[in-house]
Amino acid sequence: MGNSTNGAIKGLVTIVDRGRGSSLTALMNKRYSQIHILTMGVGTAGSEIMALLGLDSVEKDVIFSLVPADVLPIILTELSGKKFLKSSGKGIAFSLRLTGISSLVQAALLESGARPERKETPMETSDRYSLVLVVAEPGYTDKIVETARSAGATGGTVLYGRGVGSHESNHFLGISIQAQREIVAIVTPAKQRLEIMKAVNTQFGLRTDAKAMVLSLPVEDLVQVG
Repeated sequence: MGNSTNGAIKGLVTIVDRGRGSSLTALMNKRYSQIHILTMGVGTAGSEIMALLGLDSVEKDVIFSLVPADVLPIILTELSGKKFLKSSGKGIAFSLRLTGISSLVQAALLESGARPERKETPMETSDRYSLVLVVAEPGYTDKIVETARSAGATGGTVLYGRGVGSHESNHFLGISIQAQREIVAIVTPAKQRLEIMKAVNTQFGLRTDAKAMVLSLPVEDLVQVG
């Protein structure tokens, strides 16, 4: 495994209107070397907050990408420009630090020929935001989002997943966890992260029926798409 302490590869999460993800990734792939995973999500913020964030549609495409660090500022700048509005609709994009990555994947991403000329663009990179992830049993997302809002969250995106193992249910710390899982992803100011995590964990943690695992990651850059 290669490590990311040199900043060679970073994670990029882009949330746009449903149906826009494929065209956006196709457009970006023509210009930059990236790896994408496209999934579907559902926005949970109220109408006023959704409008404020530019998330007019409840149904979302969520794109998880691996990109070279030297091109990330350029990609974020382009995503926030008007020329991407037709391809992406409206949404948000934010970057995450990686603590490790396969050396083969890293080499493939960096071996992309000529690098684009980098233009310095002022961007907030002081970990002012965090990504809180809540992975829980199905059926609890509405209550989890409501609890998170009471602790200061403005909303989030719900993703649907499945645990991978040798049995339909897995055991973690002696607790049976079903394979079907729902994930609530919340981007929040870093100063509100702990309160949100504590509130959710208290009511929906591993010792409750929801069996939720709560974790957070630092968000390095955040832009509005389109």
